[in-house]
Amino acid sequence: MNLKQFDISSRCLNEYESGDEVFDFYNRFLVHCAPTLLSVKPASLYCMKPATKHFELWCAQRSQIESAYGIKSFILKETTSQVVVLIYNLKWLERILNSSKVELFLKELGYNGFEVETSLNQLRTNFIKGCPHELGIFLGYPLEDVKGFMTSHSECLMCGYWKVYSRPDEARRIFSLYDQTKELVKSALVGGVNPHDILKHHSGLRLKAAV
Repeated sequence: MNLKQFDISSRCLNEYESGDEVFDFYNRFLVHCAPTLLSVKPASLYCMKPATKHFELWCAQRSQIESAYGIKSFILKETTSQVVVLIYNLKWLERILNSSKVELFLKELGYNGFEVETSLNQLRTNFIKGCPHELGIFLGYPLEDVKGFMTSHSECLMCGYWKVYSRPDEARRIFSLYDQTKELVKSALVGGVNPHDILKHHSGLRLKAAV
């Protein structure tokens, strides 16, 4: 198969079987990133191993995926053993980074300039030393929880998609919403929805998930 010429948008995912590299790629990607693709989360991390068919498909489909789902992607880390990609909603991430509280927090960590590209470049630099704590800001975690995680004396109230140090009820609601969007995407794919048509069901999915 010529990966560069392959176009999943012309076929339904249920034409492929589990174990097929195309099926497995889209199933994994869409379900894992469902909260971001359905605009209930500003960004998601997507990790892959280089020198694999999965990574080849990502490279071949990257531009088409960004266009089809209205998202952007940014490689935060690339080594011989792992590739870490941030899948993000540009407008939402801009709003987060334009928050005065977030700006002050990131400035204290050495960030200069808060345009998305500038901030992502700094985040990528910080990844060289390990996973930086401020990553949570880019993933939509509450600032209070990011700060709580960085403070040894803070009490963790619960764990889910992140460690929660404030407003646990709100965190539970958000965690549940994330889980529901993933289940809804799974159901849509099993039902034969074309991967690139997932967003046509966006309004209905959001309404069901919010109930």
